[in-house]
Amino acid sequence: MSGLPPACPAGEQRCPDALCYPGTSGMQECAKAGVNWKGCPPGFQECLNGKDGTCGTDAADCEAKVGCPANLVFCGILRDASGKASIDPATSRPFANCVEAAECQTGQDRHPVDVSAPLDPSVAGSVVALAADGQQAMQLRMGTGGFTVNGAAQAVTFSVGAVPDSLLQQGVFGPLFETGALVASLIQIQPSAAVEIVGGVILDIPLLDDQIDKVNLSTPLSSVILFLRKESKLLGLFWANRALYYIAFFLHLWYIPRLNPSEGQETAPDHCTPTHEGV
Repeated sequence: MSGLPPACPAGEQRCPDALCYPGTSGMQECAKAGVNWKGCPPGFQECLNGKDGTCGTDAADCEAKVGCPANLVFCGILRDASGKASIDPATSRPFANCVEAAECQTGQDRHPVDVSAPLDPSVAGSVVALAADGQQAMQLRMGTGGFTVNGAAQAVTFSVGAVPDSLLQQGVFGPLFETGALVASLIQIQPSAAVEIVGGVILDIPLLDDQIDKVNLSTPLSSVILFLRKESKLLGLFWANRALYYIAFFLHLWYIPRLNPSEGQETAPDHCTPTHEGV
């Protein structure tokens, strides 16, 4: 007895949840089928010195994907004196800022620990999500009258958490992750009821870039885009229909993703410029 599960039927493959799903082309089809996982799928090892969710076939593959030797950690990207990302002409990706682990202060992931908190539109309020080490991963702020439920003021619980690695590696954020464009940990937000944003939302999400404090902030911030992906394929108001939203910040200095709207994935605009507040 080998202890291995039986083979999947013809035309199906086994996904990380140990079940069989239609398709034979690999993990991307598993992610499209709604299978979520944390860590690396079978056949890959975690690249411990890279961004969380970085997987390789072996040590050499990890070094190539992380951009750092095994004895150093990825700590954001290298920037020139003007603040622009320094691009590796061989890979068209930004050069990694490789440092000793103890020296990396702000360049590593801050995945939020799951948290839920009520917000009442009759008063200003916020939801703060912390990482496992106690550092702030995100703060969502709304002013008085910031949202309604069916046109009325009603308290709603907002749940904040980390995005599964499956979406980072093989889902909608895969192209951004693969090219090194993500500059902040992914966040998912879900309200307990359909809400209509009236007064706007401020998201305080730290940019995980160890060199950003050493350059003129106007350059890196002008190159950051907020990417919002709605889990539902239905279009609607922000946070309508109690949908789960995934939020990411990415650079567009060298890469503008063109995703497939037919699969419910919104094409990232190339004209968005964030304000400094909330970034």
